[in-house]
Amino acid sequence: MRMIDIAAAAGVSPSTVSRVINGGKNISPATIALVRRVMQEMGYRPDMVKNKRAAQEDEIFLESHVTVLSFAWKTEPNLVCGLENLNQLSTALAKQGLQMTYLHWPWNCQLPAELIERSQGFVLVEGTPPVKAYRQLASKPVVSLFCPPGVPGDQILTGYYQVGQLAASYLLQQNIRHMILLHPHNQPGFLIEQGEGFKLFCTKEENITFEELIPDAKSAPSNTEWLEQQVQEMLGRILLMSDVPLGIFSPSCHVTALAYRYLYQRGIVPGKEIHFICSSHQMSLLGGLYPRPAVIDIGLAEMAENAAHLLRLRIKNPHAQRPLQISVSPRLLDYELQPK
Repeated sequence: MRMIDIAAAAGVSPSTVSRVINGGKNISPATIALVRRVMQEMGYRPDMVKNKRAAQEDEIFLESHVTVLSFAWKTEPNLVCGLENLNQLSTALAKQGLQMTYLHWPWNCQLPAELIERSQGFVLVEGTPPVKAYRQLASKPVVSLFCPPGVPGDQILTGYYQVGQLAASYLLQQNIRHMILLHPHNQPGFLIEQGEGFKLFCTKEENITFEELIPDAKSAPSNTEWLEQQVQEMLGRILLMSDVPLGIFSPSCHVTALAYRYLYQRGIVPGKEIHFICSSHQMSLLGGLYPRPAVIDIGLAEMAENAAHLLRLRIKNPHAQRPLQISVSPRLLDYELQPK
């Protein structure tokens, strides 16, 4: 248990808890009584010398600022960097006493020098940093999620092979032998990792960039409109050439939600002839879907906690050189979240 836990329970700042413990001045008797009562209820009785050092560390970390970065290197920048991911990171970093700012940055631009100077560390959540930024990032602690190999710093590894295998196993248990991987981008390297047994089904376009897709925001369709068009095109082709029952694995909750809408427009009820399973990048998008698709939990909360812990560790020990890799295993969610 740490000082910030006591502060959260008492509704005061960690610095206030520190001053109560260490006999600081300018604190009201009511606040002192409240903090001491919470400490007693939570069993917080640390050694005063050790606690003074911990208080100083907590106060230092309350002033530490970290930046969460994603890079615009593909047409759907929020595929894995959804609100759930950012919320989990914000919560985990706050528990470590770190303040967070999120920035989505063009892949071909150097990071601002003032951003590097202000940030005590970085969390990379998607995409590949621009070459110009590699040296900048290497000067500070970095932890990455959902990034390709070679990114500076520590890495939280996601079991994409396991995600595909879990999806295939689930569909086989439903006696479905025809399995398709539905993905809006033609990225063979990424798709192959989704597991054996799936027929890949992607758009025809190759190497299309976000800037090429929307050169003029006033005249071009939004990213969501473009994605919906691609999902409709893919499902239309799938329905023409595929036998039922059919199992569809979509790594994206967004794509799954768009697929449901298209099928209902065609008079097809998901969960009967077509079964869906997706991974938990943006669970909020699944709330209104019926029947609820099966979901593979990729462990966003565990990834965020590991990332925050590693980042705090690196900030406290800046001279530790050896990068670390932590694997988080996905799991199929409880039965009540799966199709009936």
